[in-house]
Amino acid sequence: MYLIRILLNKLRALVLPFIALLCLGYLGYHTVHGDRGLQAWIGLSDRLDALKRERAALQAQHSWLRHKASLLQQDRPDADMLDEALRRSLYLGRRDEIVIRYREPLPSD
Repeated sequence: MYLIRILLNKLRALVLPFIALLCLGYLGYHTVHGDRGLQAWIGLSDRLDALKRERAALQAQHSWLRHKASLLQQDRPDADMLDEALRRSLYLGRRDEIVIRYREPLPSD
């Protein structure tokens, strides 16, 4: 009987630290692997960097297109730009011309 009482007292002394250890393990696991954990944060950081690069590329394309549009919208439009736009939209060319269609590259900023 005395031995059982000693074992129960020691067991009671270990229950609270064991529960605390389980809680800390649970919280630690979800700190790393949870929906808002470290791995999710790293993934969102990578996605944010990719979206920032895409935004910069779109802004460069936007400014390039705005520049080309401004060349056509002035009081005196650029003759070459106007000729190029008309030929492209109407598919016109002279008999002695060879038309090579290509996609214009974006400015490399």
